[in-house]
Amino acid sequence: ADWVQNFVKHLAAVRPDTPPKTWMELTDFIIHSGAEYWAQTQNTLRVMPRIRSNAPASYKAAVHELSDCLAHLYERYFDIPDIPEWHSKLGFATQLVDFAYSDAVRRDGKISDEKLKQAQVLCKTYFGFFLPASLKPRAARRISSIA
Repeated sequence: ADWVQNFVKHLAAVRPDTPPKTWMELTDFIIHSGAEYWAQTQNTLRVMPRIRSNAPASYKAAVHELSDCLAHLYERYFDIPDIPEWHSKLGFATQLVDFAYSDAVRRDGKISDEKLKQAQVLCKTYFGFFLPASLKPRAARRISSIA
């Protein structure tokens, strides 16, 4: 779907004002940026839930595409250790945020600050099972070379 491709482009293009010091800061930034995109595309806020319900294979492909984007974002700033099934873990986190945002939009018509914080805590807790508390930052010269 165009919405998914545009969302991936949006996430790939966003840059924090200052490089994140921790993967937790980056996670918060990504989730906040995702919420901003959802808010900017209000007329399509229900795209991911519709894809999930009506075209499971397309939803799986969308999650895969978003997972690839997230992997690149984390690799842009940090040396990610070898984590078994890291891509799948990113996909699961993508689905967690999708469910949280979809629920917020269905119930409240928008993604509230409270729901945003819940999604951030949820993902940081989930990633905390796999990522060390501290990751080695990538060298500045390498950050710009990773899209």
